[in-house]
Amino acid sequence: MPPELPRVVSVGRLDFNTEGLLLLTNDGELARHLELPANAWLRHYRVRVHGHPNPKKIAQLAKGVTISGIHYEPIKVEIEDEKRG
Repeated sequence: MPPELPRVVSVGRLDFNTEGLLLLTNDGELARHLELPANAWLRHYRVRVHGHPNPKKIAQLAKGVTISGIHYEPIKVEIEDEKRG
């Protein structure tokens, strides 16, 4: 970041081996508000899956899943493009 830029904080993060838009702000209160799950800020993710997704597993995501004792809320999955091979 340029040194003349005021102090900024990121809203959320990008995981390792991912790419995308990272929102920066100088308003810490806004950043916290956007990050809190209780505020129900809708997030969209696009992923690339190698192999063939299991339709039953995708259907489970629509009901929410529990992994290692942590419950994750339901998510909507849309397959945009399916390439063979």
